Formats: sequence, structure tokens, C-alpha cells
Amino acid sequence: MGPNGIGAVYKLSPRPVGEWEENVIYSFQGGTDGNSPISNLVFDTAGNLYGTTSEGCLGSGTIFVLSPVGGGQWTETVVHPFQGPPDGAFSYNGMVVDRLGNFYGATVHGGENDDGCIYKFTP
Repeated sequence: MGPNGIGAVYKLSPRPVGEWEENVIYSFQGGTDGNSPISNLVFDTAGNLYGTTSEGCLGSGTIFVLSPVGGGQWTETVVHPFQGPPDGAFSYNGMVVDRLGNFYGATVHGGENDDGCIYKFTP
């Protein structure tokens, strides 16, 4: 859930004795940055992490990017707020990226008849 109780992105690092250490790299604030990320993250070729939230921002979730700013710090930017029909809404499944840097995903609502949609996002 993260420090704010609405979701976080974290890094797992192995410890020498076989355990793992968790480090939160971004904790969602609520409001415009989205909340409730429940899917995978995908790196682009520049080392940025892209992901989705299932809620927040305009109410229907977001596509966000986390960019490294040095010293283990990251900054979050919403690159697409899902708006509902005819746009997508409530992305529960994450994205995949092709060799050209386009991202693809699906939503459970939104689209023409509010039955969900498959989308393409190009940064």
C-alpha cells in the first residue's frame, strides 16, 4: 500500500542471506497523480519506468512515468489521464512495449460502449 495507503512503486534488492530488502521509490499522493497501481511496470530504453494506476487523477486511472533523477531518487509524471468513454478507464492489466517504444495495454471500462478497450500509447 505504501506510506500514503494508496499505492507505491518499490524496488526489491537481494540481501546476502537470501532475504530481500524493499525500498519505496515512489508513493502515490492521491489526487492528480493517480492511485491504486495494481499491475506491472515496463522500462523504456532510457531507463524510465512506465505503469498504470487503476484509479485517481480524473477518476479513471492514469498512465504514469517514473524518471530517475540521480541519487536513487525518481520523479513521477502523469503522461495520460484515462477519462472514460470513448477513452479507456480503469487499467488493471499493465502494459507491454514493442521494439519501437510504443506501449500497449487494456482497460476494463471505457471505449465505445464502456466495455473496455485496447490502447496504444506512444511517449
